[in-house]
Amino acid sequence: MSLPSIGHMSDTLERLRAAVQHAYDVDRQIGEGGMATVFVAEDRKHHRKVAIKVLRPELAASLGTDRFLREIELAAGLQHPHIVPVYDSGSADGCLYYVMPYVEGESLRDLLRREGRLPTERAATIMREAASALAYAHSHGIVHRDVKPENIMLSGGHAVVADFGIARAIDASRSADAALTGTGMAIGTPAYMSPEQATADVVDARSDQYSLACVFFEMVTGSQPFTAPTMQALLTKVLTGARPRLSSVVHDVPADVDAAVQRALQQEPEKRFPTILDFADALTSGSSGAAAATRESRRWKRLAVVLPVVVAAAAAIWVIFIAAPSTNIVSGAETIAIVPFTTSGAAVEGLGEGMVDLLGGSLDGVGEIRTIPSRQVMREWQRRADGGQPGLDGAIAVARSVKAASVLTGSVVASGNSARLTAELYDLQGKQLARAQVDGPADSILNLADQLAVGVLRNIWKSREPLPSANSSGITSASMPAIRAYLDGERFHRRGEWDSAQVAFERAVGADSTFALAWYKLANTMGWIGAYNNPRAGIASANAVRYSAALPERVRSILVAYQMFQRGDVAASDSMRAYTARHPQDADGWYLLGESQYHTKHMIPRPRDDLTAPFDRVLEIDSSLTPAAIHPFEMALLAGDSAAQRRYMTVFDRAGAADELRRARAGLLAVQGVDSALRQMISRYGPSGVVMSAIARRMMAPEATAATLGVMLDSLSSGIPEPQRANGLAALSALYDGLGQIRVAKAIADTVTQINPAMREMAGTLRIYAGLLSDPQRQTFMTGLARAPANNAFVAFIRALMAVDMGDGTTAAAEVARAQAMPDSARPAFLSGPLAVLGGLAIVAQGDTARGLARAEAGLRVPSGIGVTPFSNAVSLRLAMIQVARPTTREAGIRRLRDGFSDQVGFLPITQLYLGRAHEAAGRPAEATAAYGQFLRLWERADTAYATRVAEARDALVRLTAEGASR
Repeated sequence: MSLPSIGHMSDTLERLRAAVQHAYDVDRQIGEGGMATVFVAEDRKHHRKVAIKVLRPELAASLGTDRFLREIELAAGLQHPHIVPVYDSGSADGCLYYVMPYVEGESLRDLLRREGRLPTERAATIMREAASALAYAHSHGIVHRDVKPENIMLSGGHAVVADFGIARAIDASRSADAALTGTGMAIGTPAYMSPEQATADVVDARSDQYSLACVFFEMVTGSQPFTAPTMQALLTKVLTGARPRLSSVVHDVPADVDAAVQRALQQEPEKRFPTILDFADALTSGSSGAAAATRESRRWKRLAVVLPVVVAAAAAIWVIFIAAPSTNIVSGAETIAIVPFTTSGAAVEGLGEGMVDLLGGSLDGVGEIRTIPSRQVMREWQRRADGGQPGLDGAIAVARSVKAASVLTGSVVASGNSARLTAELYDLQGKQLARAQVDGPADSILNLADQLAVGVLRNIWKSREPLPSANSSGITSASMPAIRAYLDGERFHRRGEWDSAQVAFERAVGADSTFALAWYKLANTMGWIGAYNNPRAGIASANAVRYSAALPERVRSILVAYQMFQRGDVAASDSMRAYTARHPQDADGWYLLGESQYHTKHMIPRPRDDLTAPFDRVLEIDSSLTPAAIHPFEMALLAGDSAAQRRYMTVFDRAGAADELRRARAGLLAVQGVDSALRQMISRYGPSGVVMSAIARRMMAPEATAATLGVMLDSLSSGIPEPQRANGLAALSALYDGLGQIRVAKAIADTVTQINPAMREMAGTLRIYAGLLSDPQRQTFMTGLARAPANNAFVAFIRALMAVDMGDGTTAAAEVARAQAMPDSARPAFLSGPLAVLGGLAIVAQGDTARGLARAEAGLRVPSGIGVTPFSNAVSLRLAMIQVARPTTREAGIRRLRDGFSDQVGFLPITQLYLGRAHEAAGRPAEATAAYGQFLRLWERADTAYATRVAEARDALVRLTAEGASR
């Protein structure tokens, strides 16, 4: 297909205006690159600035309209805080174009032109944010191919990566034909191009890692790592030259940062870091270690410029210019506690507490103003209320307790269809700093609240600079019923009353279908009810992002990260880790970091302290927020940490979360051996988090395993709904399987299948996933599976798994490829990550351990929904077994066995055997003895088919005991 030439710039502008006038008001050209011309425009519908990129005619002709639009659509699915999203795309009058936000700020190239080079710490921060974006794209199968300073934008102090759209389209075209070669178009930029890309070899995510290392090198040194007078000479250096060292140019670069860049710049992809985030981790850990010293060095250099001979003059300069920086607001207004307003009138009933959020969202971050998080304020306010509304003295006391410098009080009065909002700002001595009042329609409280915030600002703003606009509040709905319902939902949510919260949030989105925050909280509430992977929850989180364009970037970051979390994308953790570093007082950010780490711990294992730390930070900010204490309590129950158990139960008690407190108390009684409590928990809650934590804790206690299993079987015999009974019996069957008691496990699995035939693949098969079959048994299964339908992804997964266990990497790779090629309707989303990991394990079985491990570890980051499955456990277990067998990866394997299966009661026994082997190989006899002993106790009733494994553990104990006696 041949598209007409676009012509000169003026012609392009006019043709573009005519083509998109229905949607965009195109203003002017703002840039031109090797692949596209960029125009700034106004989005007519959403009243926002956008950038429209029009592809060069020769590139457009080579790509073709259909391919371009198809691939751009795929790239538009990338939603990440550090990726410039694609809003729209199209083809009109010979133009291929796509639309993205107009990024306020500058490119990294602009910054480097102005400053030359950057401090290592600052460069590492930019690089980390860019790496997070690239890692997210890699997990979706997209390689950027053109990472360079021009494509890294700096906006609001943060880095965002642009032009994934062109990269995706060109990548597809290169795969399909060689048409681009004839255009003379360079795909990628030679100075940042990896060796494999320069030679037109197959590229993967490690190519972007190389390019980002080149960018980092330039940020730190001010020059590109490879330079030459001609293109041929440059490519020769890239392909054959020595890898340049940062330290040869900049002498204060930390040694580990220097080494990390050297590794990422290696010619061979397999010698680089397994993933781009591994590279980022190596850089940021090295740069942060020197950060304090670097800041101190810079501070002394600044002082050296102004130090006069007389010390007294130096002190005066320090006091004037450093100790007392200028401010743009009156003293006392820099830190504000906003307390609930009084209300009068049916039209505004219940909005008193809501004003805390509305005004907080408007004022926070304007100039030097910081508002205290509403949860901190509400906790102190409720503590002092005692059923009444504290007066000014009480409000000032609240402000003091949350370390604010002032307090904002006010009232909302409605009469008929009108409302009056009044706000007064006081310092801690009771002096009034500002007063504002607005009147308007009672059904436009949101607009009135923004006007009120501006009125307060006018009173306290003292800079000669123009008064900045107040931030739009996160609560953007114009519907009073929607706002009321949302605030009701918030109250229920923080107490853990999930059913009532869901009803309230559904009312909110029913009244205003564009209410982004209500959609977000609805999705989260459905997750707590147990419907994280329900399509409705996915729709809710998608709608939260869809309607978030008008929200402040800070709020939108939370919503985008939550959608990633909803898909089971571990990049949500990366996003929230960066977010909480920027906003350390934001409870929502810490909470989402905790949730995302907790729910992906089966793939990215972390020790308990790391998992609980974000939740504990939430509770430091707001000690009565119920959701932040639930998972930490479950982990404390499993660990037998009584002090932590009491601490989290206190949270439930103070918040009035009666259901969670009742569940926690039953869990404590159950682990203390009270069978009736365990029986009641199983009947009421099924195999939920606290129930499984209690069961796992009891099983690890001496002589308690058989009694625990008996209570479970008795509890599930009758008297509970069939779906819940089937789920409980499936969990019990897995427990018996994991204990090596195959006959009992199979009998229970048969009952599960009778209740629910759809659970056939999930019941009684743990021994397959846990690798407990012998080779003859595997061969029998493989023969039986040969008769299964060809389009069954579960069958393909199991065949690949067994092939890996038998060392047949070729068959395993073929089965993985077959499953991955199936349509989504035949391959559930929760298999995506496990299949990707299994593909890496197949490569290991074929004899390429380093490449296979890198592929498997990359597969751990592929989004696969929320929650653990036998499939994710199966691949994680085998990855750990490979890791512990190699001295260089043994510690990583031990961490995976120890932290990745601590609450997976079916897999727990066999991991003890593997931990025993690993600790013994690592020369830790005490740890090995404990693990072998635990395995033998749990397998004391194992079927005779497993006699070999039992004998192995017994022999190891005898050997270790003898060695200990001889020392």
